[in-house]
Amino acid sequence: MTRYGAKVHPIDLGYMGQTEAAGAFLVENEGTKCLVESGPSACLPNLLKGLHESKTQPEELTGLLLTHIHLDHAGASGHLTHEDCHAHVHPKGARHLIDPEKLNASAYRVFGASLDLELGTMEPNLPDRVREVMDGDSVTLGTMTFKAIETPGHARHHHAWMLDDGVHSHLFCGDAAGMRIPGTDFPTIPMVPPEFDRDDWLKSIDRIEATGVDSLWLTHFGKTTIKSGFLDAVRNELNAEVDFLTNMISDSETHLAEKHRAWHEKRAGAFGVSPELLSKYCRPGFYRANYDGILRWLSK
Repeated sequence: MTRYGAKVHPIDLGYMGQTEAAGAFLVENEGTKCLVESGPSACLPNLLKGLHESKTQPEELTGLLLTHIHLDHAGASGHLTHEDCHAHVHPKGARHLIDPEKLNASAYRVFGASLDLELGTMEPNLPDRVREVMDGDSVTLGTMTFKAIETPGHARHHHAWMLDDGVHSHLFCGDAAGMRIPGTDFPTIPMVPPEFDRDDWLKSIDRIEATGVDSLWLTHFGKTTIKSGFLDAVRNELNAEVDFLTNMISDSETHLAEKHRAWHEKRAGAFGVSPELLSKYCRPGFYRANYDGILRWLSK
């Protein structure tokens, strides 16, 4: 009998009003359907539309796998978990799914009034619908088994999820393999405070590469491969921006936003990315967050 393996359906969430800015992944095999990432609650209508277009109702989902609990990845989780669909997450993130008050308050401090429009807040998940998963543990959902691979750097509570169905192998990377400007191979690296750590992140990239999987799925956004060299580009951009901002921090008490932006435009231009395209996906808050993330990391 021919085996076709699992099918992965990326769902574009229309995050921040942009195409291919963030996604979730419907994964199905032999009648079993699950979701990797929920996206933010503000994008829930787009997620439900994507499920409908894939002929799937939320009630059919047998599990929700979250790479981490930042609102653009897990914000809509409380709307999706049910008796037969539990959220599987790193132990350090589980309590925030059950009681997201601190998470929501922190997001309001960063985003202010724009939070409701851009991300939305997280609704609580019932405690019996949240499952803690340790590094190396497996989650079996019907005919599919996902392995958790701890991949800190962007966040300490970060897992990548590996699925090997005997036909193809997939790794759902969250933010551990960076983000990508749509239509290009230029990676952008979200080095947000308070948990950014370059050394941990570089080790996580090595762990991802060591899996040897056929496909890498990026929450921001789409599919790439190890063989493409994308991970090498992630390493290069991560190191380059840390070095650039470390020098800025040593030379100035403030974030020199225009200088940072001009530097990034030059890096992106080497990949054929225009300043106009870059500005759609890397807004001023992106640059300030990276500066603050590296500043916090250096202070440790």
